[in-house]
Amino acid sequence: DAGAKQRALALTATPGKTALYLVRTGFVGKMAGMNLAVDGREVAQLKSPRFTRVDVAPGAHTLTASFGGGLAGQTKASELAFTCADGEIVVMKLSMSMGVLQNPVKIERSTADAVRSELAGMQMTAPDVAAV
Repeated sequence: DAGAKQRALALTATPGKTALYLVRTGFVGKMAGMNLAVDGREVAQLKSPRFTRVDVAPGAHTLTASFGGGLAGQTKASELAFTCADGEIVVMKLSMSMGVLQNPVKIERSTADAVRSELAGMQMTAPDVAAV
């Protein structure tokens, strides 16, 4: 809803947690839902251009981005290990690149300042879980 998006756009963390923003961008495969998991737990599926926000416990985590269904054989899943601190805002930008045999999923860590204005113009997808 609009209230959830406005709270997410404040780019603040819940006390005792890290705010993880997953931002899907790019034109390639934009209508296909990218499956996102943190530490093996599904958190959201994003089309492009969309974002979601989920709280994670401070510490070490692994973000996995992949496609299912018909795109599973045409794309290469990606993983990115990251560490986060209490109160931190972590932004991961996700896109799909064109490859020779498979289209790799690209995960890049970004900053809140770098995506602040971009998020305002995107649709927000509610996460499948509130916290990991």
